[in-house]
Amino acid sequence: MRSPSSCARGALRLVLGAGLLAAVAGDVAAQSTRFVATDTIWYATNRAPSGDRWRDEPGALSFGARTFSVGTAVVGDLLWSGSVPATLVGDTAMAREDWLAALGAGLFSSTQPELPILVYVHGFGTSFEEVTEHAAELRRRGSFTGPLVVFSWPSRGSGVSWPTLKYPLSTAYRRDRSQAQESISDFVSLLRDLVSRYSASRIVVVAYSLGNQLLDGAIRDSTIGPRLTLTPLRTLAFVSPDVDATWFTDSLLTHAQRTSTRQVLYGARNDRMLLASSFVNKSPRAGRLDGSAGWPESLEVVDMTDGPVTGNWFIRHFGSNHALRRRPAAMLDLFAIVLRGAPRSCRSFLSQMARDSADRWRLTPAPTPMAIATGPDSLAACRATTPQ
Repeated sequence: MRSPSSCARGALRLVLGAGLLAAVAGDVAAQSTRFVATDTIWYATNRAPSGDRWRDEPGALSFGARTFSVGTAVVGDLLWSGSVPATLVGDTAMAREDWLAALGAGLFSSTQPELPILVYVHGFGTSFEEVTEHAAELRRRGSFTGPLVVFSWPSRGSGVSWPTLKYPLSTAYRRDRSQAQESISDFVSLLRDLVSRYSASRIVVVAYSLGNQLLDGAIRDSTIGPRLTLTPLRTLAFVSPDVDATWFTDSLLTHAQRTSTRQVLYGARNDRMLLASSFVNKSPRAGRLDGSAGWPESLEVVDMTDGPVTGNWFIRHFGSNHALRRRPAAMLDLFAIVLRGAPRSCRSFLSQMARDSADRWRLTPAPTPMAIATGPDSLAACRATTPQ
């Protein structure tokens, strides 16, 4: 059994409880309820193994599943400040074909067969243990019952490398950026397997931060791009994309429109991590919404700048403003609207969402953690009756 990373302590501060998003499915627990659930996270990784752990060096593409016991406390405002611990209880390596078969068994046994396969690609400075544990927490908090697949590339989990004379402050980032590029072929291999077995129309890819560079390379790859043009992916979600803003506008979006039915971007103008990246890369980043005036109307944009940030006082006032898990209203949008295939207009039922135009939305600094303005039944009715 692989041990959870020490970085998981940060995950215990994740603040959006499962009860908040469970309201979307109509199964919010009572205020005093505490429960523990078991969640399976499927993984594909091109990290090199080392005993019972995965290193931050490249290796052959491997497959498996991790099982977590996820406990959630649902106690009023603790939804926004409580912890959602996930404890590893099982870790099984699998051959590729066995993995695909087991994944399919979980997909077709879902009580909500319309749910997609969610493929998540992490960003800079993330360990294998950290991303799988976070995925288990997010799946539980999002009341998502479909399969969640993590693609874990060999990013350096500590986010730290020995400085060099040329790059004294950005060595780790540059190293991860290079590893992301070198991992594109393995990510393409994973997507080909999933598309061949289950159809692209059942797949939603959520790429976070530097993970968007892998996604960019994958959808323009000649071995899968033409196939996705014929049968597009259900959705591509760009979360805080660490991508050159001009490249995103002029190139990446063009390929995204060809290879997916729906495109959604979550960004923040006050994202300090991407501000640092813009200095390292000497170009503005799409995740800070630079260049958004040139984005097509088909791209749904959720501006997280003014949305509430969870965490302690220091994080709320001086944090990076980069992590999706600290933006509960954005998480609600991802799970309640995007992953459930709700039309964009249904965002009007989310109380912390203001509409600027047909495809531009922004989070508001609402004083109370209201999930749905007029109740979960209204949102469910919107999903069922409003054309996409």
